[in-house]
Amino acid sequence: SPMPAQAEYDQYNVAGLSAIKAGLGTKHWIINGFVPAFAASVDGLMLEGFAHNQFISSGFFGETRWRQDVDLVARAEFADKFVFLTSSSNAATAAEHQRIMRYALASYLLAKRPDSYAFFLYGTGAALPAYYAEYDTNVGAPTAGYSKDASGLYVRPFQNGLAVVHATDSAGPLTLPLSGALAGAYTDWDGVRRT
Repeated sequence: SPMPAQAEYDQYNVAGLSAIKAGLGTKHWIINGFVPAFAASVDGLMLEGFAHNQFISSGFFGETRWRQDVDLVARAEFADKFVFLTSSSNAATAAEHQRIMRYALASYLLAKRPDSYAFFLYGTGAALPAYYAEYDTNVGAPTAGYSKDASGLYVRPFQNGLAVVHATDSAGPLTLPLSGALAGAYTDWDGVRRT
């Protein structure tokens, strides 16, 4: 028989997912995949390869695809759902793992909600997974959503800090958005004071 249309296919999936959720009682039903049509039928969703995917040549998606990941986490349909994100790297050096981890962690902070969680698998050899001090950074609660500034940086202010991501392919020096409500001095993860 012919394949059903997308809407009909989604209806079948929603019906099946809803039936499973109903049968689980108080247990949580979490699926792998961010499909908005399925959100009402599950308790949580998982996205593998968030912000960086070791299985594509550079690992980096480019700004459009990266922003899709960040926006998926922030979507209203997922507001009352558990959101689990995974990100990993197969970089050759510890320094490269740390650079990629920082990119993924800052990307996560742009969209983070109280019910979202991230798992980062970075490190080399016996040090996999490695623990990074950045995981203990106390940025506090967000004070606004994320935005893109004129220089191409994505930023989100927090009570105790600022998440900044350069998700574009542009080269050259970029300046932190230190004017208006974001004015102030910041210390980056390497301990360098930025003003």
